[in-house]
Amino acid sequence: MGNVLDTLLDAISNNLADEVKEELRTETFGIGGEIMADIAIDTAAGFIPIVGNAISGYRRNKALKNQSLYIQELCKRLDILEEANNTQEEKLSEKIDDLYIIGSETSAKAKQEEKIKYISNGVLNAIKHNFSYDISILYFSILDRLTILEIEILKQYNLPFYEREEMWDKKIIDDFNITNEGFIAAKKNLLRNGLLQNKTENYLQHDIDELIDSMEKAQKDIINIADYINNNKSKKRLKVSHNKKTKHKTKDSISISKLGNAFIKYFISEDTL
Repeated sequence: MGNVLDTLLDAISNNLADEVKEELRTETFGIGGEIMADIAIDTAAGFIPIVGNAISGYRRNKALKNQSLYIQELCKRLDILEEANNTQEEKLSEKIDDLYIIGSETSAKAKQEEKIKYISNGVLNAIKHNFSYDISILYFSILDRLTILEIEILKQYNLPFYEREEMWDKKIIDDFNITNEGFIAAKKNLLRNGLLQNKTENYLQHDIDELIDSMEKAQKDIINIADYINNNKSKKRLKVSHNKKTKHKTKDSISISKLGNAFIKYFISEDTL
């Protein structure tokens, strides 16, 4: 069994899950979690003792509160933790402890408490389905860069078009009290992180091929016309290709990517638990 997970389950069994107890914190630090590493105040603020202490205290309290919420969320699916704790494989036990630590560190520095339920969900999914540790690190690093606003937008794009709420984008704009420009910026961030994709890129090569084909046919027609004019004594009928208008598929259309779908299944969906 893993040292960290074993300590966590012992704490829960003794009704200590609602608080971040010293025993749990000490064990976590011993494994190398260092969940409080980011609590140290910025160097500039350190020159002003009053402000520095206030910032330090605020960040420490917030980190502890986040840890408490993280543990509470994990406790909602205690069966997954208990089953994982019964494993006798040393490598798997170490991996489970490492996954818990990743979630702990990410929770401690989370600026939005709402993200903690997704963090714990990702840890539980990773433990239950034995996800790759490297993939877990990748997904957690992406989650760390996202806001709740961006997660809500991504969840909508994960739904089939006909299942989305009518005017869902306007509803998100109103709920989060943002401007249309802010909504567009959030979508661009999802595109940069590879969670959304622009179909324009998918159709671009098609349009290039269509254009080249059309140009080649037009070139042949020009040659035929020139030959016909030069040989005006010929009684042959002029033949042209009647080249059709080029049809373009390129358009500005956003959809969820494969990475976005995997991200949703890893962190957001509870169906996989």
